[in-house]
Amino acid sequence: MLRAYAAHLPGERPARIEEVDAVDASAAASALADAAAAWDAQVLPLLTSLDAHVQSAAAQLVRYLAAYGLTWAFAEAGNYAAFQDRTCMLLSGHTLRNLELMHNATDGQVYGSLLWHLDHCRTPMGKRLLRQWLRRPLLDAAQIARRADAVDVLRERRLAVLHQAVAMLTRLPDLARGLARIAYGLVEPTELATVLLSLHRITREFSFRDAAEVHSGAAQLDATLAALSTARECVATHLAAIRVSEARKNAKTEVFTDAARYPEIAAWKEQLADDEAQLAAHLDELRVTLRRPKLQYTSVSGLENLIEVRAGEASKTPADWVRVNSTKAVVRFHTPTLLRLARLREQHREQLAEAGRVAWRDFVQCVARDYGAMRRVVRAVAELDALTSLADVASLPGYTRPTLSDEDAVVLRAFRHPVLEALRPLPYVPNDVALGGASPRAVLLTGANMGGKSSTVRALALVLILAQIGSFVPCAEARVPCHDAILTRMGAHDHLERGKSTFLVEAEETAHILRTATPRSLLILDEFGRGTSTFDGAALAYAVLRTLLAPEARPKVLFITHYAALGALADELPGRIANLHMATRLDTHGDHTEVVFLHTLCAGLAPASLGVYVAGLAGLPAALVEEAVAHARARRTAHDAAAHAARVQSAARLVRAAFGARDAQAALSLAASLVQLSGSRSPMSHNV
Repeated sequence: MLRAYAAHLPGERPARIEEVDAVDASAAASALADAAAAWDAQVLPLLTSLDAHVQSAAAQLVRYLAAYGLTWAFAEAGNYAAFQDRTCMLLSGHTLRNLELMHNATDGQVYGSLLWHLDHCRTPMGKRLLRQWLRRPLLDAAQIARRADAVDVLRERRLAVLHQAVAMLTRLPDLARGLARIAYGLVEPTELATVLLSLHRITREFSFRDAAEVHSGAAQLDATLAALSTARECVATHLAAIRVSEARKNAKTEVFTDAARYPEIAAWKEQLADDEAQLAAHLDELRVTLRRPKLQYTSVSGLENLIEVRAGEASKTPADWVRVNSTKAVVRFHTPTLLRLARLREQHREQLAEAGRVAWRDFVQCVARDYGAMRRVVRAVAELDALTSLADVASLPGYTRPTLSDEDAVVLRAFRHPVLEALRPLPYVPNDVALGGASPRAVLLTGANMGGKSSTVRALALVLILAQIGSFVPCAEARVPCHDAILTRMGAHDHLERGKSTFLVEAEETAHILRTATPRSLLILDEFGRGTSTFDGAALAYAVLRTLLAPEARPKVLFITHYAALGALADELPGRIANLHMATRLDTHGDHTEVVFLHTLCAGLAPASLGVYVAGLAGLPAALVEEAVAHARARRTAHDAAAHAARVQSAARLVRAAFGARDAQAALSLAASLVQLSGSRSPMSHNV
């Protein structure tokens, strides 16, 4: 049964399942109690309150991890959380890529992404935490509000302690990495000394007993600042146990201040001192033998305790002396006694080094027992850094704190794209939008190529993400609810290695969106259906949009398209979808026509796609563009004439059927008048 289950586990890597002996409830509780003796006092009651089967599984897991020295993961009550279906906004890989949250879409670098805009962190820990926040926007309005309160207080920085805390961030190493190496027993003395010194400085500068002593005005910020001093005593104890100067030399046998703590080191040091005394006594004997009272040992090229004899006297040395090397002036020897004493000394040095390694492992394990307390300090530093980074962004001109609304309506006034605004020197054109509430929950967005459709919907999505990570947003006013997901289908790409065409990829992404979306989701579909024929693409786009507008679905939808016929849905389903477009203007200068992008969001369908004029901006020859314009006009005229004739013929049949008119010409004339009065021309009949 287990093998069958493992075969159906997701992922390409093989799954490993180990069978263990069953543990009854009483034995599991006893095992957990024994293991939790050195843990946080809140952990054991938490574990014993769980179901008996869960306790049994926890006991087995503790036993398994104990073999690898990883039980510290259980030691903190803060590492435990109640299971919930979803605690953060769903941002798929497609969404991360399409919205350029972590990397830009041009070369995959951080520059030009939302992370690049937000990241003003001073520490590696803060940078990592900010990335986590950006990938996992919150769903709990209370948590978002607490984080936004902290950002607001840090933005103003009215208290001296806040300036002190921010200044402290600029001089810190990667404490999280150092703690991880401590927990796994991989840290060297130099790194440990750096971590302890940094933690000592933090805990000494911030000596709050609890959050009530801070009084910053933001509960989360008060708790963060109070946590900075939680490991003060244990850090001071560990730091006092080592000599920092020796630790920076990685001298494990000299690093400890208390020699009695590890007597093996002292014993081997004494043995080595005895070895050196024997070597000194032997040197005295050699001075007498060679009649050189000032004779000293010589070291050359890593060889120690060499006896130098003048080249002319080398033949007079004892036969058992070992010749090592020579020059024109001297010959160097080792005596049998020197060789014996050197071998013993080298063995004792290795044993001293091993004693130092054993002692160091033991000391690191002692430090690791306080991992939880030190980790709380590091988490507080990372959180303070990430909050400060968001506060720096909040201080930018035109940023405001969003209002989290219980109503399922998005109302943004003068919203802007945060990244494009930061990248471009020209001012960004702001726009207003309303989704949900009294306004339709869906928008059909049309407009010219390069008119700003995609950047506008991206800007809206980024504002919502910023609001749910507790950040200020580039808006004059923002009232938003919490969304459980932002799902996007944007861009065109294929998967040749998987045999999937561009349109198949588009269809698969859209199918995933339809399966995943909830009424609390925001959906962005950009040019769905363009990868196939115009007729099939328009039909599929219509069907997808109708599905999303069904009463039982009703997510918020931003649907970008060039299929103007979809605009009829606003009449078919009043109140469910609104037609908007990005405004443009055509300026004619003699024989030359130029398109001007206004980047303004306006009501209604776009009057023209202007594709041929936009193509001219790419550098196509002017004659080619003018030929395309003429051809497009001719095709449009013919299309409109044929469509008009078809509508007249249809109306004529209705007239004859309704009024029994026998004169076909009179019926056609009346029908033409009726069609003229109806004004039923295509909303995009003037495409050029």
